Amino acid sequence: MANYPKPEHRLSVEDVKLSPDQHLPGGVAPVKSWSENTGTSNSGQGSDDAIGDMIATRLTSLIEDCIQQVTSSKELLRPAISEIKGSSDEISNRLKQSRKQALLRKDELEAERQAVHQAACKVVNVLNDTMEGLYNY
Repeated sequence: MANYPKPEHRLSVEDVKLSPDQHLPGGVAPVKSWSENTGTSNSGQGSDDAIGDMIATRLTSLIEDCIQQVTSSKELLRPAISEIKGSSDEISNRLKQSRKQALLRKDELEAERQAVHQAACKVVNVLNDTMEGLYNY
C-alpha cells in the first residue's frame, strides 16, 4: 500500500514538489518553483494547474487504494458471510420443524385431555348413579 500522509496532515508545497527530471501525469514537466516561506511562485497559471493535477492524482490514488481495500475485505469476508447465511437457513428450518412438532404435540395433548375429561365424567356419573341407588333403598 502506498505511504500517504496521515489524514490530519495537510498537503503542502513540499508534498507536490518535483525534481527537474520528474514529470506530472500526461507528460507535463514542472515549470514553477515555490518559495518555502511565502508559498508564492515565479511563474504563471500553468504551474498552478500542474500542482493541482498532482494533488488530484494523489487523491485519486488514495481513493483507488481505499476501494481496493474494501473490495479485498469483501472477498475475504464472502466465505464467512456464506457460512453465516447457511447456518441461519439451517436454524430457521429447525425452528419451523420445532414449531410444527410443538403444534402436533399440543393437538395430541388436547385430544388426550378431552379423553381423560370424558372418562372422568363417566366415572362421576357412575358414582352419582351408585349414590342415588344407595340412598333410595
